[in-house]
Amino acid sequence: QWPDDACLISNSSVMVPARAPKIYSILLAHALTLVREGLAALCQAQPQYRVVDQCSDGAAALRLIESGRPDIAVLDLDLPDLITLEIVRKLRLVQAPTRIVVLSTREDRKTVVEALRSGVNAFLLLSGPAHQFMEAFEKTLDGGIYVSSSLDLDKIFSPRQKSALEDPFAALS
Repeated sequence: QWPDDACLISNSSVMVPARAPKIYSILLAHALTLVREGLAALCQAQPQYRVVDQCSDGAAALRLIESGRPDIAVLDLDLPDLITLEIVRKLRLVQAPTRIVVLSTREDRKTVVEALRSGVNAFLLLSGPAHQFMEAFEKTLDGGIYVSSSLDLDKIFSPRQKSALEDPFAALS
């Protein structure tokens, strides 16, 4: 049940509460400065987003998220110093309200599923278009999960079927 003053919008045949207009705080964590600055420019081009912190490693990202509680944290999957999915697990254990958007160059089933199981709200490919970045923000702020449309979701979420021709050594790490 929603409060009487809640604004409702229609999403197909379902009514969902509309988010109140506000400025959402963003933390950007990526080892590459140029990538961080590009992501910051994308965020700042939208009036509802404000980048409040930037960092280049996992330990700093966790510290900044815990102290600043941004609405959204954009984390590169391969941050140095502290594994990104460990950051996510720690934040979920303390029920931090921050939405986590993970950026990756990897699109294999194991990586995507592990990220989602750890509690990320969005999984984006760095090779994807900029509009997916903003779509991920909107979807996660509405309480949903976003997975890059560039990924083959049927392949990722269908049960693995081993091919008779598949090399068993390819599965070894």
